[in-house]
Amino acid sequence: MRPTSSRSPALSPAIGGYGFGPFKLYPQARRLFIDNKAVRLGARAFDLLAHLVVHAGEVQSKDALIAAAWPQVIVEEANLRVQLVGLRKALEVHGGHDLISNVPGRGYVFTANVSHLDALIQDEAQRNVPVWGLSPTTRLPGAAAALVGRRNEVNTVVKDTYLRRLVTVAGPGGIGKTSVAVAAARIIAGELSDGAVFVDLSTLATGDLVASAVAAAVGVSVVSGDPLANAIALLQGKHVVLVLDNCDPVLDATVEVVQRILAGTTTPFIVATSREPLRIEAESVHRLPPLASPPEGLDTSLDAAMQFPAIQLFVQRALAIDGAFQLSDDDAPGVALLCRRLDGMPLAIELAAARTAVLGVSELVQRLDDRLKLLKSDRRSGVPRHRTLEATLDWSFQLLGSDEQRMLTRLAIFRERFSLEWALAVAADDAAAGIEALAGLVSKSLISVDASNAMTPYRLLETTRCYAMAKLLASGEGSMIAKRHAFHVCALLGKAVDEIDGLGHGAWREKHAQALDDVRCALDWALAPDGDTALASRIAALSATLWMSTSMLSEYLGYLERLVELDPGTSGDPSLAAQVWGAIGFCRSTLRGPKGEAYDALGRALASAEQSDDLALRLPIHWTRFTADILNGRYADVLSESLAFGEVVKSIADPQADLVFHRMMALSRYFGGAYQDALRHAELAIGPGSNAIGMCAGAPSQLDHRVAALTMMARTLWTLGQFSRALGVAEQARARAVRTRHVTSLIFTLSFASCPISLWCGEIELAANVTDELRDCCVRHGIPFFGSWFTIFDHALELHVEHLAARESFSAVLYTAAHAEMSVTLDPLAVTDDLVRRARDGLCDWCAPEILRSQAHVLLNAGQLSAAQSLLDEGIALATAQGALAWKARLVQTQAEALIRQGREADAAWLMERLTHEFSPADRDILLRRLP
Repeated sequence: MRPTSSRSPALSPAIGGYGFGPFKLYPQARRLFIDNKAVRLGARAFDLLAHLVVHAGEVQSKDALIAAAWPQVIVEEANLRVQLVGLRKALEVHGGHDLISNVPGRGYVFTANVSHLDALIQDEAQRNVPVWGLSPTTRLPGAAAALVGRRNEVNTVVKDTYLRRLVTVAGPGGIGKTSVAVAAARIIAGELSDGAVFVDLSTLATGDLVASAVAAAVGVSVVSGDPLANAIALLQGKHVVLVLDNCDPVLDATVEVVQRILAGTTTPFIVATSREPLRIEAESVHRLPPLASPPEGLDTSLDAAMQFPAIQLFVQRALAIDGAFQLSDDDAPGVALLCRRLDGMPLAIELAAARTAVLGVSELVQRLDDRLKLLKSDRRSGVPRHRTLEATLDWSFQLLGSDEQRMLTRLAIFRERFSLEWALAVAADDAAAGIEALAGLVSKSLISVDASNAMTPYRLLETTRCYAMAKLLASGEGSMIAKRHAFHVCALLGKAVDEIDGLGHGAWREKHAQALDDVRCALDWALAPDGDTALASRIAALSATLWMSTSMLSEYLGYLERLVELDPGTSGDPSLAAQVWGAIGFCRSTLRGPKGEAYDALGRALASAEQSDDLALRLPIHWTRFTADILNGRYADVLSESLAFGEVVKSIADPQADLVFHRMMALSRYFGGAYQDALRHAELAIGPGSNAIGMCAGAPSQLDHRVAALTMMARTLWTLGQFSRALGVAEQARARAVRTRHVTSLIFTLSFASCPISLWCGEIELAANVTDELRDCCVRHGIPFFGSWFTIFDHALELHVEHLAARESFSAVLYTAAHAEMSVTLDPLAVTDDLVRRARDGLCDWCAPEILRSQAHVLLNAGQLSAAQSLLDEGIALATAQGALAWKARLVQTQAEALIRQGREADAAWLMERLTHEFSPADRDILLRRLP
């Protein structure tokens, strides 16, 4: 059996660790350190060490150790010996000699003296745990300044998280929930092997997007109908802390997501921030109190005041604005009063401190008093602290000049980060005045700046943005700014599309992925009743590559379907209609399968494209129908779509499109059983210029062209009996996909070349490696259909390794004819009457000989030798006519098995001897050890 999830030793859920000699072992974090440096151990070796350390001084039987490292899996005792040898060597390298002793006839014992360690790892070197393949945006955000007055709260959150797995840091807006959660998560991540993930839920428009946001943050591309399922599969066994920030706007959806994660995993921890608890049974709620301020009537001298965290925070932020600031004895009482009147709210104190450089403490306190009096007389809704924070924002807004006020309210249209160029284009009427206003807002801490992000360094804090958005709507400028923003987004997308050919896939995506939040905002406005559907169509068409490159197909399809519901003809522009309906067809086919609704959309796309003067618009539509036909096993239609694509290519005289046409023809001829013709087209597709075709705006697929062409060449070579060359070409395709970091291309070549070819060749170690690689990619990125290929290949590996007599059905994963056909090439018992019918009707020529062989295999096992022989003769004739030497070899081998059952060993040997002479020496060796 090939286990696919991590295991943890059967330890008590202790927070701390164990020390022995120079080593420190943290079972909960699955980390071993020596002198503050991590010691690398395999999963099995770590489980064995943890079990031995917990039971130090006690002899542990071999069965107990096997159960600790291989739970619910039967393994040989030799596996235990191998792991123990490796473990001993790893310990000895670091001075841990003779820590594990063998007790003959009884088992093993850990001989070192073991002591318990404190729960928290304090050394900074141990905190910098690498993150498991996540993008830098999913790491914990850096602290803007040292956290003031929250040490006890942070430690409480840390301890409660270990005990309950889920802690919600609750409190009103502006009280510092995010800062405390991040600080606690940073400590927890220091003890965990897989670090931390930060998910900001404040930018989500609806609760429907929570699952997608969490999935994307942990590294799963969001293209499936249930992205969270893929995220849960990836999180299982990961020792990681998830920080879900700003849950309250999408609370119900967040509760559902958290419950599913807790129910579906055993190792991740979750720290959430929200104005109110999630109210989940497993939840530990930590309500964050205000920062302590000097109470009224207490000595407020400078020394006494500085003992209170609220005063410390005020001074810290005032110094950040004005390096010359000093709190004097005279001003200390005023600052104490200010902090009290702000109820110790960190955000309110920071905003007040930002005004100190301009107004001074005395004027600041006076203005604050005026503002609070207005609040008390005018507004009675909401909890007191919320009213205080709102008053602080209102007061801060009133201190701004008119240009700054206008700039702040208009900038609320940006949901995330923005650049100076964007700010001026959308929010400024005059560039010079706009720059001055923006600089003023930055200096007053109403706009945060991330100097490490040169492209989009500016961002409004969410509370400030919400406040400013209310002001924008009240100003009557909301629709005007939203329209200006939408046109700007459209222009930016046009520039981004022009850059695709000049940038690699990864660099282009990294540069432009952050624009998705603004694309969402623009589409939300354009699709609203007072919006602009024509502009929405242009944005939807121009943003296609952005949505696809970030694998946000599910959300993209939602916008597309809203658009065509409002305007099926996309404002009478056939070019836009072709692009929009083509994108709908692609998304529906990828997400929901190549079904009728996908074909309907593609039909509308093609009809619109034919009304347009732009012939190139037809290319991606033909390609999408082509791929859908392959998955459905409609190989005659596959050839028709290829030829139609070729006719368009002739008309537009595009050399790169011509190479894509040859790739399509290679696929068409392969699935039609014309292998020599398929090989010829594959070689033409890998001709001069093929290296330059990557993922580009006009590309009819989101695959690296050369990877895809090499993939089909490898498949064709294997069928022709050139096994060793096929393995080499498949590795070329895989290596290029890895090198270009294009995930979809890697998943494609693993699914259609590396995995099946290595299995067909009997290269089991290679097959196991590439199948595991495919699983990791599919779980992380959640690509439908490709994920099901992994199940098929993994099952084939189990058949080989375990020689299972009772074989599990593939019915759960056979979404299409393509899955069924692949399955039968890996397990004869997967043959069905429908597959036999398709083979005899010429509907699946590429594997028809193998289907006939599989049916013959079933008949042989049933004792029907005559019927089996007839099928074998039929299959050999077909394979010979096709030149499919690989399928012919399998048929002859099964024919030899039939002869042996009849006692005709000599005839069987003669058949095999004659067969092997048709192969080269290298391919003959592979033939003799391949899977039966």
